[in-house]
Amino acid sequence: MTRTRNISDLLDSNGDVKVTSLDNAPAVDLTNLSATHLTSGTIPAARFPSTIDGRDLSTDGTKLDGIEASATADQTASEIRALVESASDSNVFTDADHTKLNGIEASATADQTASEIKTLVESASDSNVFTDADHTKLNGISAGATADDLTNLSATNLTSGTIPDARFPATIAATTVDLGDWTITESGGVLFFATSGTNKMKLDASGNLTVVGDVTAFGSM
Repeated sequence: MTRTRNISDLLDSNGDVKVTSLDNAPAVDLTNLSATHLTSGTIPAARFPSTIDGRDLSTDGTKLDGIEASATADQTASEIRALVESASDSNVFTDADHTKLNGIEASATADQTASEIKTLVESASDSNVFTDADHTKLNGISAGATADDLTNLSATNLTSGTIPDARFPATIAATTVDLGDWTITESGGVLFFATSGTNKMKLDASGNLTVVGDVTAFGSM
């Protein structure tokens, strides 16, 4: 059933909508409702349909309530990057950062101890740790020394044992042999035997032997 009402029945003397006049009014078709159809006043919510033009007002209202003020869907990559960088405790992972990360080996560590590094050096192929003992040994070898260099050979450099003949050169270029308390020096084809820096005996190329002390023949040692 359709009930016809005059618009004047709905307005008071000031042109406002009378709420009491709408209490018993039938459902109103608001499809073509526009601002020009209303004046100031209050229309009960029950007079509005739950959907307008196929849209659910409740669903759309909930969605709208969940959107922040000034929200935008067209931010550029540059704008988003700037926002990430400006946040607290937040940094953009740049191409340079990525390159740096790629250059770090997996499981790399910056807190290895000296002992751990020493062990790794020793375990590598054809690799040895140069120890304190090695350093001391090297310091005791003359510069340019060879396996058969007897230039600095003295009694204090030897302990008991046998030195292979191959370790001795065919000729000894040294003119002085230090035997500890005694030295033997060659000069002009003459051998001088000295102790405490004083010559005590000499032997020339002709076999003549000269001593500064007595000579005992056929004696015992």
